Amino acid sequence: LKSISEKFYHHVREQLLQLLSSKNEYIRVNSRNFSCDSKGLSTSSHHRLIALVDQLYSIKTENKYLNYSTNLLLERTTHNPEL
Repeated sequence: LKSISEKFYHHVREQLLQLLSSKNEYIRVNSRNFSCDSKGLSTSSHHRLIALVDQLYSIKTENKYLNYSTNLLLERTTHNPEL
């Protein structure tokens, strides 16, 4: 039995993933910027990879996962202090 906050989290996550793969470029870019915010996806390579697999994969967006996850990974790499 899932709590309401857990259900809400999963619903919001699914919606964000749908936005990341939107056909509308404006929506796609803004949702990517939101996802790449410094408070979101880490600049650490290890943490970023874990987040991409753990938080950004969904069976509902599986067919577009490679596209948006690659874009997010590359975008955050430009801010990586490890390089």
